Amino acid sequence: MKSIISASRRTDIPAFYLDWFLEKIHQGYVMVKNPFYPTQKYKVSLKKSDVHSIVFWSKDFGKFLKNSSEFDDYNLFFIFTINNCKRWEPNVISLDKRLDQLNQLVAEYGPEYIEYRFDPIVFWRESGENELKNNLNSFETIIKHVGDLGINNCVFSFANWYKKSINRSKKFGLEYYDPTLKEKIKIIEPMAQLCKNLGIRMYSCCNPDLAKIPNIYSAHCIDGNYLSKLFKEKCSTAKTPTREGCGCTKSRDIGNYNEQICKHACIYCYAHPLV
Repeated sequence: MKSIISASRRTDIPAFYLDWFLEKIHQGYVMVKNPFYPTQKYKVSLKKSDVHSIVFWSKDFGKFLKNSSEFDDYNLFFIFTINNCKRWEPNVISLDKRLDQLNQLVAEYGPEYIEYRFDPIVFWRESGENELKNNLNSFETIIKHVGDLGINNCVFSFANWYKKSINRSKKFGLEYYDPTLKEKIKIIEPMAQLCKNLGIRMYSCCNPDLAKIPNIYSAHCIDGNYLSKLFKEKCSTAKTPTREGCGCTKSRDIGNYNEQICKHACIYCYAHPLV
């Protein structure tokens, strides 16, 4: 059975490593390091005859849009993360530019080929201050734009605080706050209602407790069932979760945490190797 290529959970290939990816496509394969055992490598075919679809994950599709014709032979699906918080995402381009890119993706491929992510939701205090801050200020603006384009999904998650993310936050004078489940429900309920009013379904990524809220569903960010129907060609629907609560189906991720460091440098990021 053909493979779904994930490009990538581990770094932003469309924004920073597209030339590398195109080189590997022309080569016909890529050697991928096992992220847990870096001395182990495995070969992933990129030949069209072996690839069901390519799922791109990015916060900046500008370079891809200039080179989209290079991928005309492939089935493509796009996972576009759009938040708006410079304090935590220092190198991400402006919100206006990303919304324009979203317009272009919809115009070229159609809304059904795009998954929108508001990810992650972050709460914090600045060092020495008591005020609790968050990155929800632009959600209504973004989600209305998403709805106007005909995209009918919104995947969200709360920040997952790994030790390196916590240490990195402290270096930037940021004290993270992880809301309780009760607080998370109170935060999400009005967001879910807004999405419902716009004809958008909200999906909770890796937090099944939140999928019990009305109008919230469990996320399958890479969804073999959906991709099979979208491209009218069957692919694997076997569950292969990447972390607790993950609902994704089987794919081959070709990114590398350490050798392809994401230059967005988001402070909360679990995938960024540097403390």
